[in-house]
Amino acid sequence: MEHIGSVYCPKCGTHVGKLPIYWWDNLTETDKQSECPNCQNKNMKFCLQSGESSREKIAIFSSAPKLGYEFVTSKICMPNCIPIGDVEYCESILPPKETPIDFYPEFLKEHRHREIGYSTFGGVEGDQTDSPIKRKRLFLKKANEWKSDFKSRIVEWNETIPYDFYYYSDPIEFVQEWRYYIAEGIQITTGWYDGHDEDEPAPELNIKWPDTFNAAVDFGRLKDGRIALVESHAPFACGWYGDDHAEYVFWQYEAWKRYIQRL
Repeated sequence: MEHIGSVYCPKCGTHVGKLPIYWWDNLTETDKQSECPNCQNKNMKFCLQSGESSREKIAIFSSAPKLGYEFVTSKICMPNCIPIGDVEYCESILPPKETPIDFYPEFLKEHRHREIGYSTFGGVEGDQTDSPIKRKRLFLKKANEWKSDFKSRIVEWNETIPYDFYYYSDPIEFVQEWRYYIAEGIQITTGWYDGHDEDEPAPELNIKWPDTFNAAVDFGRLKDGRIALVESHAPFACGWYGDDHAEYVFWQYEAWKRYIQRL
């Protein structure tokens, strides 16, 4: 990540915060003013779900105040805040979700390295002849829930599963996996989260991220060495696997703010 330093609004001179200098220098004057709490008369707070500790909460506790961000703790997620908690907690302040959820963005199609479809099947209705699971073993992931009781997994041929809306694909095996934290099309940081070598740096992806893209995106190395998309997740209820808590705080603030503006 680029050097973090104090930045100021070009219109009113207000101290905006401690942000990545490279990112700030590449903003337009209008975008810089939109970051200024004085010009916008707003300053979103983090709202942390009461209860058990987590790396995400620790990051907010330790680094948010240093970067000029405020936070509160609440059992119920407060509106106009940045939620830090489980999926249900975050979804409580979101509009109804569109389905299928876009876990596999179209602009990353060439990085999937397998065909991915979606359909409704399973249960008693699973006996229908056009059900994909009637033909071969598949990897299934719920397409209408950010997180569900059905664990994403490989399902054996003809196995009985709950009737629902699923993404399906041929099974592939990842031997290493990393998370890439993206805000407004800029890679803020990365973190290893699964595999055999947690010290291996995340591979360079050479992806042109859309300027309006805000997400935590998982990529992994396949057995044959190719780097493939695991899945993409909107910027909430995402695990923090990096090392620098300030990077997480900055990503979560910027990615959520831009994400919610476009809903």
